[in-house]
Amino acid sequence: TPPPRSPPSAARPPLARPRCLPDTYPPIFYMNDTSRAIIQLITCWNAAAPDGQLRAAYTFDAGPNAVVYLPRRHVAELLALVRHYFPPAAGVDDDGHDAYVRGRAGQEAVPTESVPEELRSKVGLPVQPAGSVQYVIHTDLGPGARRLEGDEAEAERLLDASGSPLET
Repeated sequence: TPPPRSPPSAARPPLARPRCLPDTYPPIFYMNDTSRAIIQLITCWNAAAPDGQLRAAYTFDAGPNAVVYLPRRHVAELLALVRHYFPPAAGVDDDGHDAYVRGRAGQEAVPTESVPEELRSKVGLPVQPAGSVQYVIHTDLGPGARRLEGDEAEAERLLDASGSPLET
């Protein structure tokens, strides 16, 4: 079955997972200071929601990179918060495109409004050094897992009949 699509039901398990392997030698720490600052931002933003509803959920890939899930109606505000607390090292690329927010947001107006003081006081996070977050990728959730049949299955196949990777 596909993963839940609502942040309230999806938010709790990733928040509880440890992000280090302290029993290894040397210890492996996946998250860095920026990762922890992103956690603080999302946690405080959720706590500051005037309607008391969870606005976003986060998890991390196998490294320090945050993955944030949220409804479309909150994207502009979150992008404004990220730009405020994690300012880009550079504003635009050589072609005049926003080099900081990539993907779907690059097709839309990227919010540049300032974050209201009332919200900044609730978040309470210091502005991080420019370039702490190299860039943001804004995408939509895909359709989820699906079974491929016939020619489509053959075209998308990655393994041979014995389970070995196909040569490309």
